[in-house]
Amino acid sequence: MASIGRWLARLVGGMALLLMAALIYLTQMLDPNDYRADIEQLATDQGISLSLNGNLSWTFWPRLGISIEHISVGAPSDPLLEAKQVSAALAIAPLLKQQIVIESIALDGVAINLVRDSQGRGNWEGLQGDSNGIPAPISEPSASVNSPIVAADRDGQTASAMLLQVASVSLSNLSLHFEDERSGSEIKLSDMSLLLNDFNLVGKPFHWQHSSQLDLPDRPQLGVDTQGSAVWDFGAQQLQLLDSSATLLANQAALELTLQGQVDLDTSSVDLQAAIAPFNLQQWLTQWRVSLPSMSAADALSKVGGSARLSGDASLWQLQDLSLVLDRSQLLGHGSVSDSGAISLVLNADRLDLDRYLPMEPPVAAAASRAAGSSVPAPTTHSSSSRPVAKKHAQRVVPKLSAEPFKLDALRELKANVSLGVASLTAQTLTLEDVVLKLTAESGLVQLKRLLAKQGKGVLELTGQLDTRREAARLRLASDFNDIDLNPILTALAGESRVSGTVTGQLNLTAQGASLRTWQQQLRGQLQLSTQALTIAEMDIERSACELAALVNRKPAPTLNWKGQTQFEQLTAQIQLQGEVLRFQSASAEVENLRVKAKGSLDLRDGRFDVPMDVAFVGQADAERDCQVRDRWRNRDLPLRCEDRLATVSASSCGPDRDRLNDLLSDEVKVQASDKLKEKLQEKLGKENGEAVEQLLRGLFKSRD
Repeated sequence: MASIGRWLARLVGGMALLLMAALIYLTQMLDPNDYRADIEQLATDQGISLSLNGNLSWTFWPRLGISIEHISVGAPSDPLLEAKQVSAALAIAPLLKQQIVIESIALDGVAINLVRDSQGRGNWEGLQGDSNGIPAPISEPSASVNSPIVAADRDGQTASAMLLQVASVSLSNLSLHFEDERSGSEIKLSDMSLLLNDFNLVGKPFHWQHSSQLDLPDRPQLGVDTQGSAVWDFGAQQLQLLDSSATLLANQAALELTLQGQVDLDTSSVDLQAAIAPFNLQQWLTQWRVSLPSMSAADALSKVGGSARLSGDASLWQLQDLSLVLDRSQLLGHGSVSDSGAISLVLNADRLDLDRYLPMEPPVAAAASRAAGSSVPAPTTHSSSSRPVAKKHAQRVVPKLSAEPFKLDALRELKANVSLGVASLTAQTLTLEDVVLKLTAESGLVQLKRLLAKQGKGVLELTGQLDTRREAARLRLASDFNDIDLNPILTALAGESRVSGTVTGQLNLTAQGASLRTWQQQLRGQLQLSTQALTIAEMDIERSACELAALVNRKPAPTLNWKGQTQFEQLTAQIQLQGEVLRFQSASAEVENLRVKAKGSLDLRDGRFDVPMDVAFVGQADAERDCQVRDRWRNRDLPLRCEDRLATVSASSCGPDRDRLNDLLSDEVKVQASDKLKEKLQEKLGKENGEAVEQLLRGLFKSRD
């Protein structure tokens, strides 16, 4: 048995020596440099300018192969690609037939430089190596070539063949630089590595693994890792992603993307299913040094993700089965983008709380706002010749908008058809339900086809149009509303919480100008509203009317338990908006046992209002209120005036309009004197001369009666 073992050992050793001797002989007989011109010509035939500047040599570790140093692709003065070394591992058995079969390729120290010049031409567009600049057509992929590449040896005899059957491709220390001189953008990929296993172009699965660092201006490096499996049918020009994923690492904060589907390289069409796993977007952006404003909700943007199916080609891209997660909201929809730039989007959300993403009010500003709202009311007089003195720094009710000119180019080029639906929408503490928005845009004309929203039992519907075809953009809005609760709307939009009640009416607005400030100054509108009950806190018209009645009756004002508010019933109003001033063209309502008619104005710049009123005591007298006028004054208009600022409204904001009241009392004195004189004259002249007495008295007192 020992002799047999020794015999087998000698046999194996002899065969190894024989194989080694054969390899040494072949590697000495076959010079890789014999293929230099053939490789360069093969690349040129395919439209690639390839230069093998270094030596081609054999390598023996870790596998037998060929090493090529200093390769460049592109113009020698400005190469598109440079590689320090390319190694190709060879199959040993074909060498015995004087054939070179390349099983794997490794590239090290690769630098790719892509530049698009100011005319939009890329340096990769000039790779053709033939004189006509027309690459030879590729009929079959290299991996499927069965006939060898034949080269002549140094003695002019036919040399061995070279077959390209690549099982794996690896790239290490690779960098890529892309610069667009026209847009000024620049992208760099560094420390890139790529490994391809079972790589082929004949429609069989292969696997890859890649990692790199992405460098963008003014940003830290972003790690980019991808892996997966794919099928590439070079003949059919189709690439199928079987299972692929990408991870973007911003300082270890990860964004993970998965991708599956098919790409048709011949028609540039795709059908891909993409998904982003829910992740903390705020944290990820912070780690990438993207500053976000502080938002009201501490966990805003902490859960963002989604999935969609992307399909189409260069003429039309479609986004189908779109599903997005935004914190506590779920959004579903679909959309498309055409080659003309036309956008179509349908999106529906179960809930959307915009307050979570609004910037927080700075503590100093919030304290100042509260202090301004609680300022002590200034004394007010109520006569047509004496108005409240304007404060030097009166607080604006509506903020002054920007005077920066509109930039309308993007809107003029926009082509869009958008439909949005939100089951529950919250903005500035205002909650709306069943919100529907339909909007179109084309050739500079943006049309709000419909905005429908419900607020409790109320319904708001709005249509409008924005015409940007002129430098002075024109805005038009029309709204119908029914049973809308004013308190949450005024609180949200103007910080005014003293008005409550539901209203019904119509609103029409127009504006024209080249900036938001011009719109604000040129805004014109008509508002018609009605309500069964509307309450204004801190203003007591009943008390003011009682004080007016006491003045007319020449009695002290009654001391009662006043409500400290005014509740209007059966209110109707016609209001006109002129720039930043609201003008009450007509308003009528009932307040307790009063009939009120009013006209006036409200300046939205400083909150100043001046509303002359006519109040009349109607209905049955209420003895318990001790707030009545004599019968001759009942059902007659008495002059009242409400004049103040919104910030300082109080019970003293309304009072007798003394100028009009003096005229009224003067007329009353004349009437009383006339009545007494009439009575005495009739006693002396007899009732049969009553007409003559009336003419005499009218001429004497010039009475309006």
